[in-house]
Amino acid sequence: MWERHVRYPEYYDSTDRILDLNFYSNFKLRYDEMSDEATTVGGRSFTQLINEFEWDEDMINYVRGIRPYPGGMDWIGAKRLLAVMNINKTHFVTLEILLHEGRMNVYDCMLMGMEHAKFLTFIQTVFELLPKLLKQSGIMNHLPDKFLNEPWEFKGRLEPMVTNDSKAACASYSLAFIEHLITRTTIQPPKTLLCDNAVHRMQWVWAAGIVSRSLVP
Repeated sequence: MWERHVRYPEYYDSTDRILDLNFYSNFKLRYDEMSDEATTVGGRSFTQLINEFEWDEDMINYVRGIRPYPGGMDWIGAKRLLAVMNINKTHFVTLEILLHEGRMNVYDCMLMGMEHAKFLTFIQTVFELLPKLLKQSGIMNHLPDKFLNEPWEFKGRLEPMVTNDSKAACASYSLAFIEHLITRTTIQPPKTLLCDNAVHRMQWVWAAGIVSRSLVP
C-alpha cells in the first residue's frame, strides 16, 4: 500500500503518509523498555524516564524521510499519518493521526473485543512518545507548541465502519479502513458483516489482495 502511494502520487492526497508496521512496534518496544527499567529497585521512576526520553537516530530519520530504501517521504507537509497497530501480535487496528489537530482516531472492526482500559495501555505509548518524536525530529516546529510538548489525549475508539463478528482477518480489515480513508471509497455501513453479500465479498477480495501486494491503482 505504501509502495502504491509512492509510485502513484497522483492518486493520493500529498498530505497523507502511510506508515509501516514498525512505526507502532518501535513505540511499544521503547515504552516496554522504560516500564521494565522503572520496576528495577533503585532505578529511575517511569515519569523521569519519560521526561528524559530521547528517540534514536533511525526514528528521527523516519520522520525526516530518510530511509534505507527509495521513496522516503518526510512529514513536513503531512497532515495525516495512517498506520496499523499490531496489538499483542493477535489483533490489528487502524490508527489515523491528525497532526494539525493533535488527535488520533482508532478504527477497530472488533470494538467490543477488548476492554477500554486494556486498549488504553496499548495506545498510551503513542500518546506519550509521539510528541517527543515530532519535537526531536526538528522539522515539525510549525505545529502548535502543545502538540510537541504534552501527551495527546485519548477520547475513545470510533464506532466501527464495519464489524467482524467472526473475529478473524482483522489485518485485512485494518488495511481496508486505510484505503477507505485515503481514497474516500465507500465502505459498508456499520454493524454489517463484510462477507454477507456479493459486494462485501468483493471488498474482502480487495483487502486480501492488498495483503499479498497483488494490486495496483
